[in-house]
Amino acid sequence: MVAHTSIPHPDSTIPSRHATAVNCTMEDTMIEESTRNSNVRLRQMPASPFAMEENEARNAGKGQMNLSVGSEDMSGIKNALIFGFRIVGSRRDPKESGTQLLMEKRLKRMSLPFDPLQQRERVRRGETPIAMTGTAGIIISGNKSEVAIPIGASDVISAVSTAGYVGTGFLRAEDYGGEASHQALLIFQREGTPPITEAPAFPLLLADAVSPLREAIVGYPQGCAGITAVNAITRVAQEHIGNIDPLLFKEQHESFIRALVAEGVHIAYSPAITDGEGMTGAYTRDPAGVIHDTFVIGMMKARTRQFETEAAQRTGNALQERGAKVLNLATLNESRKGDAILEFGDVRPLGDEVYLVGMGQTTNEEGFNLLQESFPSYTFIGVQHGELHLDLLVQVVDRKKVLINVEKLPDLGADLAKRGFAIVEADPDEPLGANVATIQPGVVIAAAENLRTNKNLRSAGVVVKEVSMSEILKKGGGPNCIMCDTSRG
Repeated sequence: MVAHTSIPHPDSTIPSRHATAVNCTMEDTMIEESTRNSNVRLRQMPASPFAMEENEARNAGKGQMNLSVGSEDMSGIKNALIFGFRIVGSRRDPKESGTQLLMEKRLKRMSLPFDPLQQRERVRRGETPIAMTGTAGIIISGNKSEVAIPIGASDVISAVSTAGYVGTGFLRAEDYGGEASHQALLIFQREGTPPITEAPAFPLLLADAVSPLREAIVGYPQGCAGITAVNAITRVAQEHIGNIDPLLFKEQHESFIRALVAEGVHIAYSPAITDGEGMTGAYTRDPAGVIHDTFVIGMMKARTRQFETEAAQRTGNALQERGAKVLNLATLNESRKGDAILEFGDVRPLGDEVYLVGMGQTTNEEGFNLLQESFPSYTFIGVQHGELHLDLLVQVVDRKKVLINVEKLPDLGADLAKRGFAIVEADPDEPLGANVATIQPGVVIAAAENLRTNKNLRSAGVVVKEVSMSEILKKGGGPNCIMCDTSRG
């Protein structure tokens, strides 16, 4: 089902975020801020001018919204793109002057993302070709994954849309070095092609789980999260089938990423994208992780999550091009025709080259053995449990201090105490209470909903920075699940 809406004039509906920059849009803000801090990628969004129509469409169970915008209306195009619409075609309407761009916004499935900071650099370097009237055919035949088109070039827009490209973003001339304002560009990506992969910028280094976090991989926030019988792979998710607010999920995901940035963490984005209904690429912890200085790609159990493994493999390829160490256990397991499952939500570093490896609903003994075989100089301690991943039950939160669900892991709690760890108990009635993101020794980001566990942490001297995560928790994950730390120390 499709909902149709008309575009309101954005300059009259979106408030400025800077008193000195009237009618400043979201991406304007991102680009202005990036001149001072290259890590600023995600700013607080102003209110959407499409909010009322979108709520009506979602309540009616519709799968997408459609609108049309004049091809010369730069403000209208830009703001529709910012609020999740994508250009899917064009038409010349005899009743209206000029050409209309046809735009749609998916409500239940992921859309191709747009990162203005990375995109402007690719245009500057010439990696994203600019398609003009005389060159569009050549560029399209070259099967490029993305192209840039001058705004107003309706014939070129029509050609690339027909060839299977989708308009995802907008760059002003001054953003990429254009000589005049009329050289603003629309960015089109080939449908079915994943976003160009961004390798983490910092050297891979993860000797423990508490040293100051320098960089993490996160997913692109999307407003399509849903819980269906097909993708409800955890007990918690099964309790919330059909009961999730996708817009609030996106808002909470963005808030978490902003909390990381506020702590000085550099953000890299996963290229994970799928057409599965209700799926997101938010839970970046699971498909891969770092063992000391090596990016390791694991094996996911759920078939619906294989797109996340494919994304991790693309990240691995980008890292290898930069000279980083990468080990693809998924490929090794396949070459051996093995049945190993290893998800990195089950791999928790204790420090001193010792790792806990959970074996529960996903990771199996074959996966444990494959990891141990690949890193013979490290110590891996197998932990049997009954949850999706071990990181739902235990987290190192400070030097020699661990947060643990003692009720579900009594033996591990006793063993860690013998190893000199102070034990902080996660409240057993808060099933995801132990899933916190450790930012530096004694500082964590935690779900605000886990009140009693957070109180226990504070009583133990841990600084707790709370972010509301009601919807993220419903899908069966918490703060640690939606980041993959790649560099600490």
